[in-house]
Amino acid sequence: MGLKNTSNPAIDINACEAWRISQGKNISVAVVDNGIYFPHLDLSPNIGSAGYDAKSGTAGSVYIVGRPHGTRVAGIISAVRNNNKQIVGVAPKSKIIPISHDLNNGTIPQIVSDTFSAELASGISWAWEIENADIINCSWYSNAGWLDSELLEEAIMNAIENGRDGKGSLVVFAAGNFGNNGPSMIYPGNFDNRILTVGGVTQTGSRWFKSGYGDKLDVVASGVGIWTTSPEQNIIEEEGTSFAAPHVSGIAALILSVNPCLSGQQVRDIIEQTSQKIRTDVYTYLTNPSRPNGSWNNQMGYGLADAHAAVQMARNMLVQNPCEQGFQEPLQRSTLEIIAPNPVISFVNVHYNLVQANSASLAIASQTGNGSVNTFHLDLHTKETTINLSNYLPGIYTIALVVNGNVVDSKTLIKQ
Repeated sequence: MGLKNTSNPAIDINACEAWRISQGKNISVAVVDNGIYFPHLDLSPNIGSAGYDAKSGTAGSVYIVGRPHGTRVAGIISAVRNNNKQIVGVAPKSKIIPISHDLNNGTIPQIVSDTFSAELASGISWAWEIENADIINCSWYSNAGWLDSELLEEAIMNAIENGRDGKGSLVVFAAGNFGNNGPSMIYPGNFDNRILTVGGVTQTGSRWFKSGYGDKLDVVASGVGIWTTSPEQNIIEEEGTSFAAPHVSGIAALILSVNPCLSGQQVRDIIEQTSQKIRTDVYTYLTNPSRPNGSWNNQMGYGLADAHAAVQMARNMLVQNPCEQGFQEPLQRSTLEIIAPNPVISFVNVHYNLVQANSASLAIASQTGNGSVNTFHLDLHTKETTINLSNYLPGIYTIALVVNGNVVDSKTLIKQ
């Protein structure tokens, strides 16, 4: 179901229509989860940094074999589009910031590490303070009280209030999978009304029977039949609110790519105000004084998130209130198409498309911050070149396409 509901076309997030306006360029989404499998070919070009491991408190995200959850969440947000691979994310030009933690609290909550909440708090703080993440996706929760922590709550509130240089990062949480026995909203997505909390729906538009619901639910997205990336080079069909939430994080990236001047609260308002009122034959959406963004239902929230309507509203707001940063995703005439293999050991093939180019080159820079940049001039009459990276140190690099003196496109490359 994910992006396109072939069985019920009226019940999906309208991502394909939104891509005509925005694909998430220049926007970063921190995935606070149990690590991302960097070499996945549908993800590696969109890994925006080496990230952070919240478990150890050190720079550099860690992927744990046998824990695919973070890789699957990341694919829903930012899997690369039109690369002849497997799937596509909601915001296929956005960048993923990997914030890892094993998210393993043991089988008995009483023996969970005393530092668990503090570790996750440090990961959220790293996302907005160090990485300046626009959006922070958290597809995890506690239903037993073992995660409750003022320190974690302070980290979330600081991201919402101070992220993006004071405009506020958008923090997205899953509603949890405990709604099969009645209204249930899971911590920490339920502690602050400024968190965007996401439930899940089926292909028919009904609430997925396990999806959390109640007075803290904001919107819903696809909760079943979701295809996404999985280690090693696999895809998998998933279900759960863990995978509904990143659909909404992706929509937020599309919104901010169109209008980066919006505050985090404005992004939240746009998503809520433009959501689709689905299955009105089953769910009654009513005016609620505590819900200012339209009619609302405790099982559907404001409704099914609508990417197309949301980016249209964001663009209209930019036209009405221009800002210095302006429209962040102009039509690209020259593009960097494919870099492969990625990750690479020695030689990498780069495919590009040049339009009205008087000069063109590739600039390769390490993301470790050492400032070194290597330039490779391109033949204006061809569409591909091969570069020898044998002498490059292992790490994460940015390859930028420079046309007529301006960077027009870029992708991430991992050197093994």
